[in-house]
Amino acid sequence: MKLYFMKSLLLMGLLASVCAQSAQEQIFTVDETMGSIFLHGARYTSLATTNAKPILYRVLDQTESPRHTRVAVVIALGYTGSGIDAANLEKRLRENYVGTLPPDQSGVVESIPWAFAKMASRGVSEAMEVLAKMTSPSYWGQFKFDAFEGVYFQHGLTNEMAMRALVAYAQCGAMDWKERVQAFKDGLSETSAKNVAEWRLDTNRIERAVNEFQVAKAMTVDPKTREMFRKSFNGNLENPGPARIESLSNTNALQYIQGLNISTPSFQPLGVSVLGQLKKEALDAYTHIADSFLNDRYEELAKTLADNGKPLLPLAKLTETAVTTKAAKLKAMTRDMEVTKNILRDVQGKSLSYGDAEGETLSDGTIIVKIPCLGSNETKSRHLPQQQGSRTVDSEDRLIIYMIKQDGHWYWNPFGW
Repeated sequence: MKLYFMKSLLLMGLLASVCAQSAQEQIFTVDETMGSIFLHGARYTSLATTNAKPILYRVLDQTESPRHTRVAVVIALGYTGSGIDAANLEKRLRENYVGTLPPDQSGVVESIPWAFAKMASRGVSEAMEVLAKMTSPSYWGQFKFDAFEGVYFQHGLTNEMAMRALVAYAQCGAMDWKERVQAFKDGLSETSAKNVAEWRLDTNRIERAVNEFQVAKAMTVDPKTREMFRKSFNGNLENPGPARIESLSNTNALQYIQGLNISTPSFQPLGVSVLGQLKKEALDAYTHIADSFLNDRYEELAKTLADNGKPLLPLAKLTETAVTTKAAKLKAMTRDMEVTKNILRDVQGKSLSYGDAEGETLSDGTIIVKIPCLGSNETKSRHLPQQQGSRTVDSEDRLIIYMIKQDGHWYWNPFGW
């Protein structure tokens, strides 16, 4: 076992050193780190400074800190933490969380395996050793919490957290993750748990998660945006919090940016009056595409789906041959399609309502409309437990209907794609 750790840590150390030099120049100051978290949640945490750690812990302990802020803090600790921080977070798991956890606390617990994976990928051996223990349900059974408020795991909370840890263990570069996944599956006796594990821990699915985790995402933040982040932090080291803005929604963030005269050349936010009509159009298109999804109309899906924010087949490339080829590929994506169908059935079964739409027009004229599914946190946690802060999951852990209008044609980016 020690040999596995040594080989994995050596590989991760080499990967980390390649990116370290170029990334160092971009690292935030303390004020920029905290301001970015209060304004944008986890979006910029890869640039967090280690000097902010004492303040991050204070925010984590504040009773008024919302879920998305606490999650961002844990992720930031993943990017900045050492062996001491790994021990600190594990101690908090043991002492600070009891009984049924409210969303702000369960968000912290759910994020910890990912944070440990990030530490381990940076060569923190203590994090790797603890993360290996986290892959066993018995590890999670030792703590004082036993449920997440508003979320029911048919396969059990300890199994749920072990599965999250298994994916995180693979993501950080551990060489024996496949053996651990198989051992976990072999240890399950309940049919419901076995069924969940089969698709959640599918090898291809995990390997995609590993690739996404390990691809270096170079971020360049311009001076005016840094200024915005500095002014977004109240500067109070004892009682840290946001400055000047009361709400931390994306809409208010954009308004705040405009107030600082910071330009956003890549997109132009849409006004409320325009969004009202676009929201209706987008939801009508989403309803039609979702029906095609649930009824296996693959050729229709080939013409109306997007992946990673881009249409599968833009109108300029829409030919009969292209549609047939793309439809065949979609049909072959059995597991991914079934996961999306399960999410759609869950969302429709709960008759969720929709929040205020947000949107922007890109420089090429493409329109993006994002609509939150209110009360979808449980559905997201059940089906997309590893996703945080993506196109289709917002900073409050809600599902987002992500619609694209290009050349007058609507496309839907499915949940988790």
